[in-house]
Amino acid sequence: MKDFSDNEIRTAYKATSDTVRDVIFSTTTTATIGAISAQNGIPEDKMYLVAEEVLFALIGLTGPHEVAPRLQERLGIDPLRAQQIAHSIFVEIFDRNKIAMSALPQTAPAQPPIPAAIERNPATISAATPQQMTPRPTPQPAPQPPRPTQSIQPPRPVPQQAPPSAQPILAPIPRPAAPPPAWTHVQTRPQPPQSAPPTNLPTQAPATPPIPSYQKPLTQVPEYRNANLYQKPHDGAPQGR
Repeated sequence: MKDFSDNEIRTAYKATSDTVRDVIFSTTTTATIGAISAQNGIPEDKMYLVAEEVLFALIGLTGPHEVAPRLQERLGIDPLRAQQIAHSIFVEIFDRNKIAMSALPQTAPAQPPIPAAIERNPATISAATPQQMTPRPTPQPAPQPPRPTQSIQPPRPVPQQAPPSAQPILAPIPRPAAPPPAWTHVQTRPQPPQSAPPTNLPTQAPATPPIPSYQKPLTQVPEYRNANLYQKPHDGAPQGR
């Protein structure tokens, strides 16, 4: 298998028409290459090899009989699957751009013969559809580890009290009373016996003290000496000296 240098690829590309260049850079061409690769089980990291072989065929570096052998060697696949990929490329890309193919150089590849397996079952060749994005699986929450089950322990046996023995219970011995403190032994002076008041005595009224003479009430006129001297003389009576 021949490898092409960058100079050879650049020279062949410059020799092509604008129509071929439009096919090379068309998004439809890119989607068709991705769909053909996916239908034949080509992983994504090797799809660029299929695109390079399409480019080499469009700019006239390879002929129609070289596409399948180069795909088989570069992709490492069996010859039958390489023939299926090459046939799909010519049908979906070259045949749909016949006007562009007319401008290709004389070395432009023609449609290769259909493999026997595909000829018997033409339904396997389907129109290329744009590559669909495979939906990513919805992230699921990480499974929670099972919670440890709590072991239920049986109830502990309650210790039973021994039945009271038939022996008599001894009464507690009282402690002797503590002696009184030393400070309580203080000699106290004996108190004289108190005489009881006399009973059954006649009650006497208290004696009235004598009234002094100067405090006695005046009950009669006192008689003075020579009182007759102070009497008024009557008419015709002799007057004293």
